[in-house]
Amino acid sequence: AGVAAPSYVLDDLLAVHQALPADAFADTIEIDAQTITVRGVAERAGNVLAALEASPAFTSARDVNPPASLLPAMPKEQFEIAATRSHRMSAQEQAP
Repeated sequence: AGVAAPSYVLDDLLAVHQALPADAFADTIEIDAQTITVRGVAERAGNVLAALEASPAFTSARDVNPPASLLPAMPKEQFEIAATRSHRMSAQEQAP
């Protein structure tokens, strides 16, 4: 049997999904007690940063690494953005 994900993980994944611009996709999402880090591709990484900052689920969104262009012929940027989670894990949720 699988291990159920804590509800805060599902809440954060839904918030990222709702915040991402239509031209963006996340290929990696990491969640810890205080932050969420999202890596992916978008037409403009700055739009992803602004969208995460505008979400009530996150604050203090910031670039972990500067956006990088994929290819000159492909107008997409790779991004890695971290934000502070508005919902913090309780002590019980943090326990191993």
